[in-house]
Amino acid sequence: MKHKKIRFLFSILFAIFCVGLMFMIYTLSSEDGYTSGQRSATVQELIKENVHEYMDSTEIGQKLHHGIQSLIESISPDGDNWYQTTRDIAHFSLYFFLALLLYVTLSIAGVSRVWKIVVSLLVCAGYACFDEFHQSMVDGRISTLEDFVVDMCGATISLLLCWALSALFSFFRTKRIQRL
Repeated sequence: MKHKKIRFLFSILFAIFCVGLMFMIYTLSSEDGYTSGQRSATVQELIKENVHEYMDSTEIGQKLHHGIQSLIESISPDGDNWYQTTRDIAHFSLYFFLALLLYVTLSIAGVSRVWKIVVSLLVCAGYACFDEFHQSMVDGRISTLEDFVVDMCGATISLLLCWALSALFSFFRTKRIQRL
């Protein structure tokens, strides 16, 4: 009985984390175009400063910096547009962590692996749609299919990693039990 209460409390705690992250996404989407643009520019400058300070100070750091820059420029649909790339990374990361938190919450609650993935993906898709719709009504902001796709890529990759880790742990747990 005590174990069920602890699971229940932890599932509530992680559900609160999910709602908190959703509130953060909503708050960021509520910023007008100018404020949002300024935030992105500030983050971009912080990244550039840190890259310059930490990576460009050594030969290995310089090679790594140029390698990462080349990779981002080659895979990003925006090429060398660091402003848009920064925004895409933010979208991807927020939904990556939202899907992860949802998956963990449902895991603690005892939901089966398939349903954890389905429910997490549906919640992320629904919230991404809501987020883009909400953003379309904010001054200076627009709703784009690209943002929705980036959001869903973050959620999907997160859930694929969760599924793979879960399958791996199940495999080793089964192997260990068979040895006993």
